[in-house]
Amino acid sequence: MKLRRYLFGLLIIATVSCGNSSGREKSVETAHNETVLQEPMPVEHRKKEMQQPPIKPILLSEVQYIQLVADFRTSDKKYKGEKPCVVDFYADWCRPCRMMSPIFEKLAGKYGDKVNFYKVDADVSPNISAAYNITALPTLFFIDSKGVTNKIMGFMSEEEMEKAILTIIE
Repeated sequence: MKLRRYLFGLLIIATVSCGNSSGREKSVETAHNETVLQEPMPVEHRKKEMQQPPIKPILLSEVQYIQLVADFRTSDKKYKGEKPCVVDFYADWCRPCRMMSPIFEKLAGKYGDKVNFYKVDADVSPNISAAYNITALPTLFFIDSKGVTNKIMGFMSEEEMEKAILTIIE
C-alpha cells in the first residue's frame, strides 16, 4: 500500500515538473483526445516559409529559345519576351564560363522578378551560336523589353554584370 502511494506521488510530481514550465508551449488536442505540446515557430522560420525559392537561370534548347527569346533562323530575330532578359552562351569545358556561372545564378536570384535569365549550351545548341556569330565564350546578351540587344563577350565580374542588368531594367 505504501508502495502504491509512493509511486502515485512520484507520478504526480513527474507530471507537474514535466508540464508547461516555460510558458511558451501551446497544447493542442488531437482527434483522439490526446494533448500534445507544441513549441511556437520562431519568427525567422516563419519568414523562411513565406519566402519563395531563389530564381535560377533556365537552360534553353533550340526549340525553347525560339519560343521564349527569338527565332534565330529568321533574319530579323525579333525578341519575343515581355520582360528584359539575359542570355548566357556557355560551354562546360570553358573555364571563364564556369567561373561566371555562380555570379550569373546569384544575380538571377536577385533580379529574377524583373529580368528573365537564360543559359544556352553552345555545344548542345550550335545553331543558335552560329546564327549570332558567337565566336568566343562566354558571351552574354542583355536584351531590354523593346528587343534592343547588348552583346558582351568574355568574363564579366559581378559588378560589371549587375551594371549591364540595370541598364536593361526600365
